[in-house]
Amino acid sequence: MPAKPIKPKKVNNKVYGGVPTKEKMLFAKHLAIMIHAGLPLKDSLEEIGSQTKMPKFRKVLSVIVKEVENGQFLSSAMALYPKIFDDLFTSLVRVGEESGKLSENLEYLAVQLERADTLKQKVRGALIYPAIVLAGTLGVAGFLTFVTLPQLLPIFISLKVTLPPTTQFLFDFSHFAVKNGLYIAIGLVGLVLGFRAMLAVKGFRFAVNRVMLSIPVFGKLEQFAQLTRFSQILGTLLASGVDIVRALQITAASMGSLVYRKELLDIAQNMSKQGESIAQYLARKPKLFPSIVERMIKVGEKTGKLDASLLYIADFYDKEIDGIVGNMTAIIEPVLLLVLGVVVGFVAISVITPIYKLTEGIHR
Repeated sequence: MPAKPIKPKKVNNKVYGGVPTKEKMLFAKHLAIMIHAGLPLKDSLEEIGSQTKMPKFRKVLSVIVKEVENGQFLSSAMALYPKIFDDLFTSLVRVGEESGKLSENLEYLAVQLERADTLKQKVRGALIYPAIVLAGTLGVAGFLTFVTLPQLLPIFISLKVTLPPTTQFLFDFSHFAVKNGLYIAIGLVGLVLGFRAMLAVKGFRFAVNRVMLSIPVFGKLEQFAQLTRFSQILGTLLASGVDIVRALQITAASMGSLVYRKELLDIAQNMSKQGESIAQYLARKPKLFPSIVERMIKVGEKTGKLDASLLYIADFYDKEIDGIVGNMTAIIEPVLLLVLGVVVGFVAISVITPIYKLTEGIHR
């Protein structure tokens, strides 16, 4: 029996967005287990809804239960909340409903969401250490410049101590920053907000994504993260029975980098209009898709096991990311310590030098 058409509904996606990936992963996993055990879909959804700790997600699931009771497919009901259940989620559920393999596709989905969450945590973890060291450096330098130096400066002036150039520079900088602190703060906030607003412009965001890929070390991490995500999602979609062109379009929409999103959409278009294979297209883009990706996909297309090849690529680059994260710590740590030493040392010397001159004058 075909599903009833969805009646237009006004859904506040800002309110119903923001459900963590882990929560959605648990939802897919638990629903797969319950359906596989033979529990009716409605009862499964109600049971999961009663167990979730997020009130807004519980409310969404209660609406989905009502839609299913009214004869809607689960995928159609989920589509009412695109901020929670994206195209990847609803497509896998829809194919599972059509093929009678809903529980299997939900398991595929749970694995994909878990991998995506793990990948995100790895990338974030790689950036935490540099951020902490940088924040510590700025904190120490700021304390010496804006707290310690202003308290000592009146003493230096009253005793007519000649300030070294570095101390004078810090004093002028501190005086300027304190006097114009409000304007500087407004300017910084405006700069951040302006940058975020510019990211909404596709051309600007595309340029930023392109630049990110060219940054030493971090660019390689970004590339491997995008390749892992591309391979995981496309492989999962193909394994669950989604058409190749549609799978490429869904994968493109799921990519965080507009650079890779554009390439995947171009591949989908070339396949549908010219019949070009994925490997043929990737061979022309060696900077974005290394030769190992092109070769593995070429083998997968020839053997009819493209999904397996893609999931192998995903595992390969997932391990490569682990290696990069480890190497980043080894490479960045001495660089950050050097920067920390130079900045803090410069400020400390600028503060200590006039004190030394003052004590030297007193002893004389």
